[in-house]
Amino acid sequence: ALGNTQRPIPLIPPRGLIFDRNGVLMAKNRTAYNLGIIPAYLPVNKKKRRKVYLKICENFNIDYKELISKLEYKISPYAYRSLIIKENISKKHILFLEENRNHFPFLNIQEYSGRIYPFGEASSHILGYIGIISRKELDHFTSKKIQNYRQDSILGKTGLEKQYDQFLRGVEGQKVIIKDKVGRPLRELTEKKIPAAPGSNAILSIDAHLQELCYQILYKKKGVIIVTKPINGEVLSLVSSPGYDANLFLKPKERKKVFLKLKRDKSKPFYNRPIRGWYPAGSIFKIVTTIAALEDNKVNPDDKVDCRAGYFELGDRIFKDWKRHGIVNLYEALEHSVNVYFYKLGYTIGYASLLEHSKKLGLSRVTGIDLPGEKHGFIPSPEWKEKRFKEPWYDGDTVNASIGQGFILLTPIGANNIISIIAAGKIYRPRILWKFKNPYTGVIEKQYKPEILTPYRLRKNHLKTIREGLKRVTVTGTGTYHKYLSKIPIAGKTGSAQNRKVKTHSWFISYGPLDKPLKDQYAITVLVETAGHGGTIAVPISSVIYNYLEGKMDREKALKTILQIFQYQEKKGETSVSN
Repeated sequence: ALGNTQRPIPLIPPRGLIFDRNGVLMAKNRTAYNLGIIPAYLPVNKKKRRKVYLKICENFNIDYKELISKLEYKISPYAYRSLIIKENISKKHILFLEENRNHFPFLNIQEYSGRIYPFGEASSHILGYIGIISRKELDHFTSKKIQNYRQDSILGKTGLEKQYDQFLRGVEGQKVIIKDKVGRPLRELTEKKIPAAPGSNAILSIDAHLQELCYQILYKKKGVIIVTKPINGEVLSLVSSPGYDANLFLKPKERKKVFLKLKRDKSKPFYNRPIRGWYPAGSIFKIVTTIAALEDNKVNPDDKVDCRAGYFELGDRIFKDWKRHGIVNLYEALEHSVNVYFYKLGYTIGYASLLEHSKKLGLSRVTGIDLPGEKHGFIPSPEWKEKRFKEPWYDGDTVNASIGQGFILLTPIGANNIISIIAAGKIYRPRILWKFKNPYTGVIEKQYKPEILTPYRLRKNHLKTIREGLKRVTVTGTGTYHKYLSKIPIAGKTGSAQNRKVKTHSWFISYGPLDKPLKDQYAITVLVETAGHGGTIAVPISSVIYNYLEGKMDREKALKTILQIFQYQEKKGETSVSN
């Protein structure tokens, strides 16, 4: 009886805004309106109800089948609750309803905060998007006894919008309206009004303009760019290309069509490559092999290894190098990415050592970055191979693994942690969102602190050895393209990871500037799919980013430089090599 006279109407709070590290707005609100229906005020008779549905569809431009599908499972348990039947209703329809309120007492208008993402595709995999709760999501929250969600709630679907939805959405309020027996509003019970509490504003470590530049650098290419601060795990840029424009989902009529088109796109724009992509590691894994050998005291960095033949022979198998390198020590092997050196090194230390140190580096588990859906890297065990292929682990598997080939797969965010530990001596959990602020007062409501990912530490003398080898890479080694584009001293490792395509994946993981303290250094990971040699594709991309970060290049010059390099490489018909 009370339900027939008093009608609680939810008050939707404005969603928290999202800002980058410099106060640039990355997700803002736009007032929008949804059309709701109260099932209890509909005719009980099925024929009369059908006539009402047809009348609604005719006057508010709603597809009849779509209307029925939205009401079929909700109509009984939520009889006195307003259910959304049309999103983002036009002003024309709002005015029509107000003028014809007596003819549609079962309809109402719900105000909510629609999202606008100023950086579009560049920010899609970080921010995600919002939408109306699905039945599956509602059932999940109900089973977990998570409150603050109802049958027509708007929530984060992916990205940070999903990860931090509880903070961003605020707390709904309500007002209570007295209605007559046919549902017409009479007056509001002001004493029962509960104001809505707005969502908290989020402050990211992302640099929005850097993020936009990195995305534009990879325009129409499949790839990843990650920029972090190794001193604390701050993520300044995390780009997955291609992306998608979440603003396209604002229009309900086009949403389904756009979603299906993106889902069927062979370039996989929904695929968050930095945290979900599994890629063969290639030569960047030689850093891990070096770490294992040094930490287990199985190598003297100054000892020479004969790599003049250009191959390593193991039984009746030949493991080739990408060229003949002569006689080299560990520094030179890192500098020139000498396969034979690492074939022999891996064979000497054994796979158990590689497996142990890979796990200590956290390469076989997720990094814990604050984005939903992260996948862990894959470091195979002999037991896995036995189960998967019904055959034992061979020495040849160890030799392959020592240069990052074979079964080893890394996510780009996992690879970024490899270079981060060389820069900082330890690994911090990567994080994008660092603060929540009160939208009215600006007071910090919650602040996250840097978090160590793993207790694993490298000995200082071993760090010094690896840093020296990686510093040579961009001076006289496989990454010398850098010195022609930038005067900023950096250290890194190139990689050209084999795959089933014609060209290899192009890797470069690096850190710098080396002439600055750790607090002013960056770790940068670049991966471009099927692009060729890491030294000629991923290295110049990194060089341009370092120049931009250090104020040596503006956005226009950076993009122009990269475009010229890409055009040159395409014209040249750049072929891949194995380093």
